[in-house]
Amino acid sequence: MNPARVVMLLLVVVVTTAPRRAAAAPAMEQVREAYEGGKYPETLRMIAQCLTSKGAGSEAYDRYELLMLKGECLLRLKSPPYAAQAFDDAQAATRDPGKRATAMAAELVTRRSPSLKYVPKTGADRGPIDVVAPESRPKAMSALRADLLAPLKPKVDRAISAESLKPALDLLSPLREVAVLEYGATGSFEETGPVLKALGTHARELIVRELMSKQAQIEELNAAANELVLASGSISGRGLHTDERNELVSTCDYLRRIESVAREGGRIAHLLGGDVGAWESIVSDAGNQVIRIESILNRPG
Repeated sequence: MNPARVVMLLLVVVVTTAPRRAAAAPAMEQVREAYEGGKYPETLRMIAQCLTSKGAGSEAYDRYELLMLKGECLLRLKSPPYAAQAFDDAQAATRDPGKRATAMAAELVTRRSPSLKYVPKTGADRGPIDVVAPESRPKAMSALRADLLAPLKPKVDRAISAESLKPALDLLSPLREVAVLEYGATGSFEETGPVLKALGTHARELIVRELMSKQAQIEELNAAANELVLASGSISGRGLHTDERNELVSTCDYLRRIESVAREGGRIAHLLGGDVGAWESIVSDAGNQVIRIESILNRPG
């Protein structure tokens, strides 16, 4: 065969079998234009390209904005569970408190509106409210906030003045939902913020006192278990009695709950510009006490 023809055939083979270069991911402006133009399936395809883009170019993408747009597209395509998941993912994509609150509010109202309309349970107007349209969604968020707050109101005042920690532990998480819904509807924490700050400060004071008490109890039980006794002609630590072991297990569970609530307190403090470090200190202290209990429970003897 003619050598030139052989070379030509080889070139053809190389060209036709070479892997195709992946299409470049679209620019953010193209994604926004597709969304504004109502091209939701196309927008979702473009967002997927952007989110999986690698290399230096990927740094140009705002992951939070992409995930929020993904949620909005899915709402308009009548897929509320997937939209809620996108809003949830958007929360993890930013450290900005306002953006996190906006994403969480969108997630909450979407999850509570499987038919894409929120039906209020309190108030004079109980007509369904569209959660897809941007102009009506704040109203839906306000209605959901009112419904969540109604059963909490009588508990809040009691919790702020209570000497027991439990009422505050039960309220921090649901009140954070109330707060972010207020932010989603109005752009501020004007009503819920002061209540959360007062409750959080009181809860933190009670938790610090509780942790000091629990630490003393743990060391008291540990000292009792280490008491030397004479048995079968030899001296050894007496170990934990069953009731003492059960008490430590129960305390460990309680401390884990305090640790979880303290993490929630930290999220609230971050949201409201409060003392995040104080809550992180509580998380660390509670975690260390759990480790201490586990070491006592697992000690040979």
